[in-house]
Amino acid sequence: MAHPSNSLLLTGEKTDRLSFELISRKDFEVWLPFFKGEHVAKFLLLNSTLSDKELCQFWFDKALKRYTNSEG
Repeated sequence: MAHPSNSLLLTGEKTDRLSFELISRKDFEVWLPFFKGEHVAKFLLLNSTLSDKELCQFWFDKALKRYTNSEG
């Protein structure tokens, strides 16, 4: 995936604690444990009936679509 040109993204920026990078499909397994959290769906306003894997897939699809559409 090409890196989008979007002024809303902080790609490449760093702080003492954070490094901002675009996600890609290859990051899915790394992010999957995050979606196993008890209240993740609630805090991200996602469908709590989805499985951990479905939540992660939904989040990735949403993020990648934003990149494609230059929506940040």
